[in-house]
Amino acid sequence: MSENKKTKKIKISFDSFSDKQFKKRFYFTKPVLFTAYKELNQLNNNIRPDHVLWLVDYLKYYTTLNDRAEKFNVSSRNFQKKIWIVLEATKQLNPGSSFYEKDNSKNHIPDLIEGGGNYISMAIDSSFFKVVTTDQSFYNPEYGSTGVKFEMGANLINGKTLWVSGPFKSPTSDINNYRSILGRIPLKEGERFVGDKEYAGEPLKILALKKKPRGGTLTNEDILKNNWIKRYRIIIEKVFLVFRQFRFKDIGWNSSCTLERLKLSVFFICYLHNTSINQYTEERAKLKIEKLTGTPPGLDYRDNDEEEDKEETIFEQNVDLTNISVLHNVNGLDFLNNTSNNSINISNNNTNNTNNNSNNNNNNNNNNNNNNKNNNNNNNNNNNNNDNDNNNNDDPNSSHSNIEEIQRLMRERDQLLMFIQSQLHNVS
Repeated sequence: MSENKKTKKIKISFDSFSDKQFKKRFYFTKPVLFTAYKELNQLNNNIRPDHVLWLVDYLKYYTTLNDRAEKFNVSSRNFQKKIWIVLEATKQLNPGSSFYEKDNSKNHIPDLIEGGGNYISMAIDSSFFKVVTTDQSFYNPEYGSTGVKFEMGANLINGKTLWVSGPFKSPTSDINNYRSILGRIPLKEGERFVGDKEYAGEPLKILALKKKPRGGTLTNEDILKNNWIKRYRIIIEKVFLVFRQFRFKDIGWNSSCTLERLKLSVFFICYLHNTSINQYTEERAKLKIEKLTGTPPGLDYRDNDEEEDKEETIFEQNVDLTNISVLHNVNGLDFLNNTSNNSINISNNNTNNTNNNSNNNNNNNNNNNNNNKNNNNNNNNNNNNNDNDNNNNDDPNSSHSNIEEIQRLMRERDQLLMFIQSQLHNVS
């Protein structure tokens, strides 16, 4: 009789893992994913904590839906339905960062190559995502596969993702992708981004690595400059390292799932990455205050003057980010499809090139300009004021370990400047 009795399946939840096991399974910590659940549940109260785990697990291992559902002891049909509901809700999440953070002077690095008070505000680069499609216009011989690219930009101080645009057909060059979207946003006087060799061609906007001349060699001065650039360009590589922990990036996104869902998946990982850094930074600040003043971590030690000073350091450009950046386009994630011939969309294995007039897109977005800028400011401030009730013990290989690395690099900056100046003097 006991043989005929069905064994009740135990469903997996947050409590099914120790902190160490949880991080190994899902890459991010319990507090990060629980924060994601709380914010998603406010957007859709049908979303449960385990639904968030299902989505992260699916993106991390990216095997069949049947296989992933079996790991959680649920039906494949229910698993698929819930992860797409969660992914759809991510459209309305606060990305945990603002593009305008690049305008905060605290996030700038002095441009030692150009000098004269110039500065670097963001590290940018493009990353390849493999896509399964028969359309050979997506084929990239460098990677030997079809796919798309997403351009990303990172904060030079804390490593948060500030900018994502795409997807672009992978054969298109990084510099052309930059010119089609991010390059249209005016920079402030003396401001530049830092990028790799693929971004050579925009010296006034991007401090790029110097290419080795054909049949020649780099000068001592070029080598020193490249070494300095690499120290800050590596920050965006650490963001890509987070994505490499999730197999949906390299295993080949199934185009039957549509590229809209791929865009949302990229956004969601950026959101988790930024949330992880925000929680880590806030926890470190609380512990530092407690050590210096004895104030318990649960108390809000920030006063109004601090918040006012923080707001005064943010200077917004008069740019409407709706439909431009993955991180800042809340309504539909159109990714500036109406103004970029390189932006693409695949749905049910059908590829459509967008060739609409950019003026139509600009007119549609003008009414939302002020609202989007205010939302960016409010979301950024709200994110910084979130209290984390769980201790976040991260190992040195976690996504926010780049903070210590960046601080170390900043300490070496002055020494490197003196070395460069001495070497240039010897060359002359």
